[in-house]
Amino acid sequence: MLNWFQELQKELHSATKLESAPSRCAPPTANTPIRPGSGEVEKAASGQGSRPPYLFRLYASHYYRGSADASCTIVFANGSFHRELSNQGSSPSFDTERRDKVVEGQLNESLRRLFARRMGPRSAAAQTKADQLAQGCTQETVGIMANGAIIADDHQPRRISLEIVKLISDILEVGGEGRAEVRLRNVGEMPIQIPWSKDSSAIREAPSPDHLDWEQGSLRVVLRDKQNHRIALTSERWLFGSQFVTGSQMTIKPREWITAFLSFKVEDMYHTRSAAEFPIGDAKLFVEWRQARRVWDREKCTWRRAWFDYEGYYRQEQPTTVVQIKQSVSANKAKSD
Repeated sequence: MLNWFQELQKELHSATKLESAPSRCAPPTANTPIRPGSGEVEKAASGQGSRPPYLFRLYASHYYRGSADASCTIVFANGSFHRELSNQGSSPSFDTERRDKVVEGQLNESLRRLFARRMGPRSAAAQTKADQLAQGCTQETVGIMANGAIIADDHQPRRISLEIVKLISDILEVGGEGRAEVRLRNVGEMPIQIPWSKDSSAIREAPSPDHLDWEQGSLRVVLRDKQNHRIALTSERWLFGSQFVTGSQMTIKPREWITAFLSFKVEDMYHTRSAAEFPIGDAKLFVEWRQARRVWDREKCTWRRAWFDYEGYYRQEQPTTVVQIKQSVSANKAKSD
């Protein structure tokens, strides 16, 4: 699923302008197709006047540098999905025009087979899970959401160094792919522990299904232009770790390091600037480490979720690498035409 969402981000260029009111990915009621649509989602919504089954809905919102972004995704049991994206620049009253776009399509075959199995006859585990819900509760809901911070016991930040050891090429094209060998080194006096597994199933490995506690982290490539603006580039996403999954976490002792190969794309991770607005010419790249502890607690059918950030836990040294950013071939061709 994580890989599919990463690939979906790459298809945002195919989004079309939303001409009518957004649906906010609300499931269609009987005989009412999702609005608007290019065809696929309407087919999912038109089944003989009955409410079409859907697998899940996801919502996200982000405010960054004077721009508010929101997105939602709904995935149907027949393998089709509908995604809406909204962007609005800030003003004292947020009265600027909002831009809405829509993307629709089909899940890949492997995900469709996975969901087909999930939608099939209930397994004993699924039945047990249903039996654990409170009387009168038919689905799980989200309750309180909390944020916090992780602080070292001695209140001393753990010092780490993140270095780009090697780039496949130091000439990068806007919208193009890059790959780097990066090194994370413990330059402090205390050992550190980080999540180090791509397998997200570590989240569910816990003695009690009602209490989930895991770590997640990511290596992120960041570009700094001549005006010292930071642009987080789209790169490989989360790593996961759990005390209950052997090998999913790594302890790095003082003066030890780990090396990883990281793929990234030369585009704004948060989509706050388009390819045409991307800085061209000399720039600097560096790597940063992001880590968080996640805790979910379930009471009856309601999940309470907490996010604890490690931002103040680490003090990061981030030497930069000089690169050259150039326009894409297609953009240069469009200019010449």
